[in-house]
Parts: sequence; structure tokens; C-alpha cells
Amino acid sequence: MFLGAVSGGLVALGLITTAAGVRTAFYAFALILLPTLVCVGLATFDQVLQSGIEDLGYASRIARLRGYYFQYAAEPAGYLLSVPPAERLRLRDRGRALAEVP
Repeated sequence: MFLGAVSGGLVALGLITTAAGVRTAFYAFALILLPTLVCVGLATFDQVLQSGIEDLGYASRIARLRGYYFQYAAEPAGYLLSVPPAERLRLRDRGRALAEVP
């Protein structure tokens, strides 16, 4: 959606430039369009950042749940892919470091 807004805005800016030349109409349109695109970009970045943080939290919880199944409930272990112990520790430490960030 953001890329569509940026490309549409830049095409519109180009069309205004060819129609009006570099005059008052171009500057007025650019002063309205460009700050709007900046706001849309910042909002998009914020949403993508929040989504990434939530996904990392979900992945950490899933890893803990899988660790529980491998340790205490061996019956479904045959249906789960095993991760090497070093990789489990690396993922666990990353999850703990993320949880400590306020």
C-alpha cells in the first residue's frame, strides 16, 4: 500500500510538472503531497516494526513450547523437527534479550 501511494504520488507530481511547468501549482502540490507521503511512510515503518517485534515474541514462545515437548512430553517428539542444542540456546538467549528491552 505504501509503495502504491509513493509511486502514485510521484506520477501525479510528474504529471503536474508537465502540465503546469515549474510554477506555483507545482510547488503547492508538492508541499501538500510530499509531507503526506512522509507521514504515510513513518506510519508504515511503525506498523512493520511492531509486527516484527510481535513475530519475534511469538517465535520465542513457540521455541519454548517445543522445548517443553522435547523435554517433558516425548510422545509428539517424533512429529516435531529437532533443532540442534546450540541453536536452541542461541534462540533462547535472543528471546531473553528481547524480553529485557523496555
